Amino acid sequence: MSHATRRTDTSLQHFEQNDRFYLESGLWYFRTREDQCIGPFRYRSEAETMLAHFKTRVLENEQRRQMAAGGGKLHFRVPAGIGASGQMS
Repeated sequence: MSHATRRTDTSLQHFEQNDRFYLESGLWYFRTREDQCIGPFRYRSEAETMLAHFKTRVLENEQRRQMAAGGGKLHFRVPAGIGASGQMS
């Protein structure tokens, strides 16, 4: 399994997905890379689903920050035949 490393990661600690989940007092939790505990969930499958949502949200937020900082620029294709003035040639 490959591990993605974010620029904001300060440690080389890697989590296998199984290491992120734990059962405490009959309820499921997952742990983030930042060592934050998220839960409780009644079922492990709920914790797994919420971890997937969490990861998606983290990636979306990182992309927004990059765009706001100018790190990523939107690129639009200009159809052939349209000159710099925007007029069809």
